Amino acid sequence: MCRAWKYVVFLWSLIVLARADAPRYHKETIRKLQEEQLHKVGIYFYSPYLKNETRIHPEDPLPIGFNNSLPLKVVIHGWMGNKNHITIDPVKNAYLALSCCNVITVNWEDGARQNYDVSRYMVDIVGRRNIHVLGHSLGAHIAGNIGKYFNGTISRITALDPAGPLFRMNSTDACNRTDAAFVDVIHTDVGVLGEKNRRGHVDFYPNRGFPPQPGCYLLDILTF
Repeated sequence: MCRAWKYVVFLWSLIVLARADAPRYHKETIRKLQEEQLHKVGIYFYSPYLKNETRIHPEDPLPIGFNNSLPLKVVIHGWMGNKNHITIDPVKNAYLALSCCNVITVNWEDGARQNYDVSRYMVDIVGRRNIHVLGHSLGAHIAGNIGKYFNGTISRITALDPAGPLFRMNSTDACNRTDAAFVDVIHTDVGVLGEKNRRGHVDFYPNRGFPPQPGCYLLDILTF
């Protein structure tokens, strides 16, 4: 089994772990929910050479179409989202159109549809040189925790509008520049559901980072 595939298998165990400093009155509830949600997390493989997606499991061999010589892109949605959300599908399809990488989406839809204060405490659970992890909103912080698991040795993390509520600049489970060799952050919802903190090696603020953004509808803004 190739190295990149082993890292994909590890994603399974990264999505749901307990957070020690979760609010006390939520701690037991969150722990139970995390145990329940772990079995509902779906990991899906896409190849430009295959028509349909392939759901993969930790014990599975390499899926047909997985090219170990190509980079791996892992795309993760945010709160109230899913693998087909408008913030995820265009990213996935853009990479597939390039025909130059393996693409995986992580679907933690059931966990993402909990009350936000519960979903927020699931972010630290949900290869290296050739692995690029992309996450939107809460998914951006999940991407950061994947990087933390590998001690910052993966190639790149792209944080798309990292979620702001319940995160501080010094939150240990938030995405930051030490999580990968290169971390780029795009802020598009500053002052609403996103955050303005600089977390990457490079932070971009289109239109100064404030909504509304061109082509972004209200319902999309409310997904974080």
